[in-house]
Amino acid sequence: MALFGTAMKTKLDCAEDVQYIRTLRDGQTRPYPMTSTVPPSLTLDDALRQAIADHHAGRFAEAEQLYRAILQVRPEHAQANHNLGALACLGGQPLAGLPYLKAALAADPGQELYALSYSEALLLAGHASAALAWPASSSASEYESA
Repeated sequence: MALFGTAMKTKLDCAEDVQYIRTLRDGQTRPYPMTSTVPPSLTLDDALRQAIADHHAGRFAEAEQLYRAILQVRPEHAQANHNLGALACLGGQPLAGLPYLKAALAADPGQELYALSYSEALLLAGHASAALAWPASSSASEYESA
């Protein structure tokens, strides 16, 4: 399921959201299949630069596709995980963004922006107490299925 592309959710999309939430509760960290590929003419760095340019230009579907392609090659890529999680929040799907934001934070725990984005996603998802509690405990893992 893409985060962007259609303005209105269908019943099928809502069913996929319910399935996504169930997979989060079951501990799955990658809720949607990653089928995008980095175009052969682009390096990962070039793909990331293009994804960020698309993101900033409001071409969210294109940015999402490139972030997913990068993550298919390097699942631990901190910036691609963070930006994909941020896109999910921007698209009104903070629960969908949490696993990506958590992965970014795990890959680069010293990056304060990743911690802030994770906390913001928890707040947007309606988990204020978790957002306030997790930095003190220094463990994002207990809230991955928040």
